[in-house]
Amino acid sequence: MSGDLFKGLEISAEETEVRIRGEVTQVNVNELAKQAAAGIYSDRGVAQVQKGDSDAAIAEFDKAIMLDPESASAFVNRGKARANKGSFDAAIADYDKAISLDPDDALAYNNRCFVRVKKGDFDAAIVDCDKSIALDPGFVYSYNNRGLAFASQGKLDKAMADYDKSIALDAENIFAYQNRGDARIRTENWDGALAAYEKVLTINATSAEAYNGRGVAHYHKGDLDQSIADYDKAIAINPNLAEAYGNRALSLLMLRRDAQAERDLNKCFELNQSLRRVFDPLVKEIKKTRRTKSP
Repeated sequence: MSGDLFKGLEISAEETEVRIRGEVTQVNVNELAKQAAAGIYSDRGVAQVQKGDSDAAIAEFDKAIMLDPESASAFVNRGKARANKGSFDAAIADYDKAISLDPDDALAYNNRCFVRVKKGDFDAAIVDCDKSIALDPGFVYSYNNRGLAFASQGKLDKAMADYDKSIALDAENIFAYQNRGDARIRTENWDGALAAYEKVLTINATSAEAYNGRGVAHYHKGDLDQSIADYDKAIAINPNLAEAYGNRALSLLMLRRDAQAERDLNKCFELNQSLRRVFDPLVKEIKKTRRTKSP
């Protein structure tokens, strides 16, 4: 779950619309300081990201940086927009620049940690989050992101300790609850995973990832109908969540609903071909088990 953030900006939905529609031409750069004008472009960039348009956001942050190339926050925010697009190397370059401008910026280290987790550079990610935590011990997302890096290395005890710390600092941190549930799945703590996903859904009833995770826990507890119901909800919320189709296919196969399972597998691989290496062995194992149990 995401843990990279924007720098020092809180904008309401109504204000988002106002800032996107606003004309920067209303700002007379000859009368106002360039830094003030750059701030307006940065605000517009954040509004664009909140609207889901990373390209437009990057264009706004480019303008802000052109006016104020010493603004660490503009580089942090452009890095976030680039990360949203999956342009991880470009995002890291922006975070590197932000840190060079402000070596005490805990957020820049946190965001770079998150992107490095995405790139699979877990050791460097941990170093970044260590630094972020040293600068700001109360920054909840750094614990969550370091936990992701530890979990990716298979160090689940360390990951769980970081998720617990993140939750202790912010009891409404759905990212940490989701990641705690995912870690408990890996340790086959099905009831513990269910509790974590339930907490996410209590806070955010539209979390497709939480429904998907809860479905996995129900599957392993043998409640196939409930698992399918959860995958149905996950897909209804996010029709592009490939894992939910693959997971639902496994439940359907266990119930010998093979035609439906085949459709789900095809959809899963259409959305994410790399998931074949995850689901193909599981499908083969289920079919083998079914043959063994057949009269």
